[in-house]
Amino acid sequence: MDEKGFLISILQKTKRIFTISANPNGPKRGAGQDGSREWITCIATICQDRSYIPPALIYPAVSGNIQDSWIHEVVPEDFYAYFASSPSGWTNDELGYSWLVKAGLQPFDPQVVLSRISTNKNDRPSTGTSGSSTASVLDPQNVRKVRQLIRRVKHTNPSRDVQMLSNAFVTLATNNACLTAKVEGLTKAIHIAEKRQKKGIPVLPAALLQPNEGKSQFWSPTKLKDEERITNAKKTAQEEEKIRKAEEKRDKQRRKEDQAIMVAQRKSDRERERLAKK
Repeated sequence: MDEKGFLISILQKTKRIFTISANPNGPKRGAGQDGSREWITCIATICQDRSYIPPALIYPAVSGNIQDSWIHEVVPEDFYAYFASSPSGWTNDELGYSWLVKAGLQPFDPQVVLSRISTNKNDRPSTGTSGSSTASVLDPQNVRKVRQLIRRVKHTNPSRDVQMLSNAFVTLATNNACLTAKVEGLTKAIHIAEKRQKKGIPVLPAALLQPNEGKSQFWSPTKLKDEERITNAKKTAQEEEKIRKAEEKRDKQRRKEDQAIMVAQRKSDRERERLAKK
Protein backbone atom coordinates (compact mmCIF):
# COMPACT_ATOMS: atom_id res chain seq x y z
CA MET A 1 0.00 0.00 0.00
CA ASP A 2 1.25 3.49 -0.81
CA GLU A 3 -0.03 6.89 0.22
CA LYS A 4 0.62 9.73 -2.21
CA GLY A 5 -0.35 13.37 -2.15
CA PHE A 6 -1.31 15.35 -5.25
CA LEU A 7 -1.37 19.10 -5.67
CA ILE A 8 -4.41 19.72 -7.83
CA SER A 9 -4.05 22.18 -10.77
CA ILE A 10 -0.28 21.68 -11.21
CA LEU A 11 -0.13 19.05 -13.93
CA GLN A 12 2.93 19.80 -16.05
CA LYS A 13 5.86 22.13 -16.53
CA THR A 14 5.97 24.48 -19.49
CA LYS A 15 9.01 26.23 -20.96
CA ARG A 16 8.59 29.72 -22.39
CA ILE A 17 11.06 32.13 -24.02
CA PHE A 18 10.94 35.85 -23.15
CA THR A 19 12.92 38.73 -24.58
CA ILE A 20 14.96 40.95 -22.28
CA SER A 21 12.82 43.98 -23.09
CA ALA A 22 9.66 42.10 -22.14
CA ASN A 23 11.06 41.25 -18.71
CA PRO A 24 12.50 44.38 -17.08
CA ASN A 25 12.25 42.95 -13.53
CA GLY A 26 14.72 40.16 -14.10
CA PRO A 27 14.44 36.53 -15.16
CA LYS A 28 11.27 34.63 -14.34
CA ARG A 29 11.87 31.85 -11.86
CA GLY A 30 8.68 29.92 -12.51
CA ALA A 31 5.22 29.99 -14.00
CA GLY A 32 2.57 31.88 -12.07
CA GLN A 33 -0.39 30.01 -10.54
CA ASP A 34 -3.95 31.21 -10.09
CA GLY A 35 -4.02 30.04 -6.46
CA SER A 36 -6.73 27.46 -7.11
CA ARG A 37 -4.80 24.56 -5.61
CA GLU A 38 -5.69 21.87 -3.12
CA TRP A 39 -3.82 18.89 -1.70
CA ILE A 40 -5.59 15.54 -1.88
CA THR A 41 -4.40 12.10 -0.81
CA CYS A 42 -4.62 8.98 -2.96
CA ILE A 43 -4.25 5.59 -1.24
CA ALA A 44 -3.52 2.78 -3.70
CA THR A 45 -3.10 -0.91 -2.81
CA ILE A 46 -1.64 -3.26 -5.43
CA CYS A 47 -0.54 -6.85 -4.76
CA GLN A 48 2.43 -8.63 -6.28
CA ASP A 49 0.11 -10.75 -8.44
CA ARG A 50 -1.20 -7.50 -10.03
CA SER A 51 -4.53 -7.68 -8.22
CA TYR A 52 -5.69 -4.50 -6.54
CA ILE A 53 -8.50 -2.95 -4.56
CA PRO A 54 -10.23 0.32 -5.46
CA PRO A 55 -8.20 3.40 -4.50
CA ALA A 56 -9.22 5.88 -1.83
CA LEU A 57 -9.21 9.66 -2.30
CA ILE A 58 -9.15 12.06 0.65
CA TYR A 59 -10.15 15.69 0.01
CA PRO A 60 -9.62 18.64 2.39
CA ALA A 61 -12.90 19.70 4.03
CA VAL A 62 -13.29 21.09 7.52
CA SER A 63 -17.02 20.23 7.57
CA GLY A 64 -16.33 16.57 6.80
CA ASN A 65 -18.74 16.63 3.85
CA ILE A 66 -18.21 15.72 0.19
CA GLN A 67 -18.77 18.38 -2.49
CA ASP A 68 -20.76 17.46 -5.60
CA SER A 69 -18.14 19.13 -7.84
CA TRP A 70 -15.65 16.45 -6.74
CA ILE A 71 -17.71 13.52 -7.97
CA HIS A 72 -20.08 14.82 -10.67
CA GLU A 73 -17.89 13.33 -13.44
CA VAL A 74 -17.28 10.02 -11.67
CA VAL A 75 -18.96 7.02 -13.32
CA PRO A 76 -18.84 3.97 -10.97
CA GLU A 77 -18.78 1.58 -13.94
CA ASP A 78 -15.64 3.26 -15.34
CA PHE A 79 -13.83 4.42 -12.21
CA TYR A 80 -14.65 2.94 -8.81
CA ALA A 81 -13.02 4.57 -5.81
CA TYR A 82 -13.83 5.51 -2.24
CA PHE A 83 -14.07 9.15 -1.21
CA ALA A 84 -13.47 10.76 2.15
CA SER A 85 -12.54 14.13 3.60
CA SER A 86 -10.44 15.41 6.47
CA PRO A 87 -9.53 18.91 7.67
CA SER A 88 -6.03 18.68 6.14
CA GLY A 89 -6.68 16.39 3.17
CA TRP A 90 -4.42 13.72 4.71
CA THR A 91 -5.12 10.62 6.78
CA ASN A 92 -5.92 11.12 10.46
CA ASP A 93 -6.90 9.08 13.53
CA GLU A 94 -10.62 9.16 12.72
CA LEU A 95 -10.07 7.70 9.26
CA GLY A 96 -7.73 5.07 10.68
CA TYR A 97 -10.32 4.06 13.28
CA SER A 98 -12.96 3.88 10.54
CA TRP A 99 -10.71 1.43 8.63
CA LEU A 100 -10.41 -0.82 11.70
CA VAL A 101 -14.19 -0.83 12.22
CA LYS A 102 -14.99 -1.53 8.55
CA ALA A 103 -12.36 -4.32 8.47
CA GLY A 104 -13.86 -6.05 11.53
CA LEU A 105 -10.75 -5.52 13.65
CA GLN A 106 -12.21 -3.13 16.23
CA PRO A 107 -14.09 -4.84 17.74
CA PHE A 108 -12.79 -8.11 16.27
CA ASP A 109 -15.53 -9.63 14.12
CA PRO A 110 -14.47 -11.51 10.94
CA GLN A 111 -18.10 -11.77 9.80
CA VAL A 112 -18.07 -8.06 9.00
CA VAL A 113 -15.89 -8.91 5.99
CA LEU A 114 -16.94 -12.52 5.35
CA SER A 115 -20.63 -11.60 5.13
CA ARG A 116 -19.88 -9.37 2.13
CA ILE A 117 -18.26 -12.19 0.15
CA SER A 118 -20.71 -14.13 -2.00
CA THR A 119 -19.63 -17.28 -3.83
CA ASN A 120 -21.45 -19.26 -6.49
CA LYS A 121 -20.02 -22.68 -7.34
CA ASN A 122 -22.09 -22.91 -10.52
CA ASP A 123 -20.40 -19.93 -12.10
CA ARG A 124 -18.07 -20.88 -14.93
CA PRO A 125 -15.74 -18.51 -16.74
CA SER A 126 -16.85 -17.62 -20.23
CA THR A 127 -14.59 -18.60 -23.12
CA GLY A 128 -13.68 -15.94 -25.62
CA THR A 129 -13.81 -16.48 -29.35
CA SER A 130 -11.82 -15.03 -32.17
CA GLY A 131 -14.86 -13.06 -33.30
CA SER A 132 -15.61 -11.55 -29.89
CA SER A 133 -13.44 -8.50 -30.45
CA THR A 134 -15.46 -5.33 -30.95
CA ALA A 135 -12.61 -3.45 -32.62
CA SER A 136 -13.29 -2.79 -36.27
CA VAL A 137 -10.53 -3.19 -38.84
CA LEU A 138 -11.90 -0.21 -40.72
CA ASP A 139 -11.95 2.03 -37.66
CA PRO A 140 -10.60 5.35 -38.98
CA GLN A 141 -9.01 6.01 -35.58
CA ASN A 142 -6.69 3.00 -35.93
CA VAL A 143 -4.35 3.96 -38.76
CA ARG A 144 -2.19 0.87 -38.20
CA LYS A 145 -5.06 -1.50 -38.95
CA VAL A 146 -5.98 0.59 -41.98
CA ARG A 147 -2.45 0.24 -43.34
CA GLN A 148 -2.50 -3.53 -42.76
CA LEU A 149 -5.76 -3.85 -44.68
CA ILE A 150 -4.41 -1.74 -47.55
CA ARG A 151 -1.27 -3.88 -47.79
CA ARG A 152 -3.41 -7.00 -48.11
CA VAL A 153 -5.50 -5.38 -50.87
CA LYS A 154 -2.39 -4.16 -52.72
CA HIS A 155 -0.90 -7.64 -52.57
CA THR A 156 -3.90 -9.09 -54.43
CA ASN A 157 -4.30 -6.14 -56.84
CA PRO A 158 -1.06 -4.12 -57.19
CA SER A 159 -2.38 -1.37 -59.46
CA ARG A 160 -1.78 2.40 -59.56
CA ASP A 161 -5.43 3.11 -58.76
CA VAL A 162 -5.24 0.99 -55.62
CA GLN A 163 -2.09 2.89 -54.57
CA MET A 164 -3.80 6.26 -55.05
CA LEU A 165 -6.87 5.06 -53.17
CA SER A 166 -4.76 3.72 -50.31
CA ASN A 167 -2.83 6.99 -49.99
CA ALA A 168 -6.05 8.99 -49.92
CA PHE A 169 -7.62 6.66 -47.35
CA VAL A 170 -4.59 6.80 -45.04
CA THR A 171 -4.53 10.61 -45.31
CA LEU A 172 -8.22 10.85 -44.44
CA ALA A 173 -7.81 8.40 -41.55
CA THR A 174 -4.87 10.39 -40.17
CA ASN A 175 -6.71 13.71 -40.48
CA ASN A 176 -9.77 12.22 -38.83
CA ALA A 177 -7.70 10.94 -35.92
CA CYS A 178 -6.05 14.36 -35.49
CA LEU A 179 -9.38 16.20 -35.61
CA THR A 180 -10.95 13.76 -33.15
CA ALA A 181 -8.07 14.27 -30.71
CA LYS A 182 -8.40 18.05 -31.12
CA VAL A 183 -12.14 17.97 -30.44
CA GLU A 184 -11.63 15.80 -27.35
CA GLY A 185 -8.97 18.20 -26.07
CA LEU A 186 -11.22 21.24 -26.58
CA THR A 187 -14.13 19.43 -24.93
CA LYS A 188 -11.99 18.63 -21.88
CA ALA A 189 -10.83 22.25 -21.73
CA ILE A 190 -14.46 23.42 -21.71
CA HIS A 191 -15.30 20.96 -18.93
CA ILE A 192 -12.32 22.18 -16.87
CA ALA A 193 -13.39 25.81 -17.33
CA GLU A 194 -16.96 24.97 -16.29
CA LYS A 195 -15.70 23.10 -13.22
CA ARG A 196 -13.66 26.13 -12.10
CA GLN A 197 -16.72 28.37 -12.36
CA LYS A 198 -19.03 25.94 -10.59
CA LYS A 199 -19.21 26.16 -6.81
CA GLY A 200 -19.58 22.82 -5.11
CA ILE A 201 -22.39 22.08 -2.68
CA PRO A 202 -22.39 19.43 0.09
CA VAL A 203 -23.68 16.02 -0.99
CA LEU A 204 -24.08 14.14 2.28
CA PRO A 205 -26.91 15.09 4.67
CA ALA A 206 -26.08 16.20 8.18
CA ALA A 207 -27.64 13.02 9.64
CA LEU A 208 -24.82 10.93 8.14
CA LEU A 209 -22.12 13.16 9.63
CA GLN A 210 -23.02 12.87 13.30
CA PRO A 211 -20.06 12.19 15.63
CA ASN A 212 -21.74 9.03 16.95
CA GLU A 213 -21.74 7.58 13.44
CA GLY A 214 -18.11 8.40 12.82
CA LYS A 215 -17.56 11.74 11.14
CA SER A 216 -14.61 10.60 9.01
CA GLN A 217 -15.63 7.77 6.72
CA PHE A 218 -15.01 6.56 3.20
CA TRP A 219 -17.98 6.69 0.84
CA SER A 220 -18.40 4.66 -2.32
CA PRO A 221 -19.29 6.47 -5.57
CA THR A 222 -22.61 4.60 -5.70
CA LYS A 223 -23.60 5.92 -2.26
CA LEU A 224 -22.47 9.43 -3.16
CA LYS A 225 -24.40 9.34 -6.45
CA ASP A 226 -27.53 8.22 -4.58
CA GLU A 227 -27.17 11.06 -2.09
CA GLU A 228 -26.47 13.48 -4.96
CA ARG A 229 -29.71 12.41 -6.66
CA ILE A 230 -31.61 12.93 -3.40
CA THR A 231 -30.01 16.37 -2.99
CA ASN A 232 -30.85 17.32 -6.59
CA ALA A 233 -34.44 16.13 -6.09
CA LYS A 234 -34.76 18.31 -2.98
CA LYS A 235 -33.23 21.23 -4.84
CA THR A 236 -35.68 20.75 -7.72
CA ALA A 237 -38.59 20.61 -5.26
CA GLN A 238 -37.39 23.82 -3.62
CA GLU A 239 -37.13 25.55 -7.01
CA GLU A 240 -40.63 24.36 -7.95
CA GLU A 241 -41.95 25.63 -4.61
CA LYS A 242 -40.24 28.97 -5.23
CA ILE A 243 -41.84 29.18 -8.68
CA ARG A 244 -45.26 28.30 -7.22
CA LYS A 245 -44.96 31.02 -4.58
CA ALA A 246 -43.88 33.53 -7.23
CA GLU A 247 -46.93 32.65 -9.34
CA GLU A 248 -49.21 33.00 -6.31
CA LYS A 249 -47.66 36.39 -5.61
CA ARG A 250 -48.25 37.49 -9.21
CA ASP A 251 -51.87 36.25 -9.07
CA LYS A 252 -52.44 38.11 -5.82
CA GLN A 253 -50.96 41.29 -7.30
CA ARG A 254 -53.11 40.87 -10.41
CA ARG A 255 -56.28 40.43 -8.31
CA LYS A 256 -55.33 43.49 -6.30
CA GLU A 257 -54.90 45.54 -9.47
CA ASP A 258 -58.22 44.28 -10.85
CA GLN A 259 -59.91 45.18 -7.58
CA ALA A 260 -58.44 48.68 -7.70
CA ILE A 261 -59.69 49.11 -11.29
CA MET A 262 -63.20 48.00 -10.27
CA VAL A 263 -63.21 50.41 -7.31
CA ALA A 264 -62.09 53.27 -9.55
CA GLN A 265 -64.75 52.33 -12.12
CA ARG A 266 -67.54 52.33 -9.49
CA LYS A 267 -66.32 55.66 -8.17
CA SER A 268 -66.36 57.10 -11.68
CA ASP A 269 -69.89 55.77 -12.25
CA ARG A 270 -71.16 57.33 -9.03
CA GLU A 271 -69.60 60.65 -9.98
CA ARG A 272 -71.30 60.61 -13.38
CA GLU A 273 -74.66 59.77 -11.77
CA ARG A 274 -74.25 62.63 -9.31
CA LEU A 275 -73.48 65.08 -12.09
CA ALA A 276 -76.45 63.79 -14.15
CA LYS A 277 -78.88 64.46 -11.28
CA LYS A 278 -77.81 68.07 -11.12
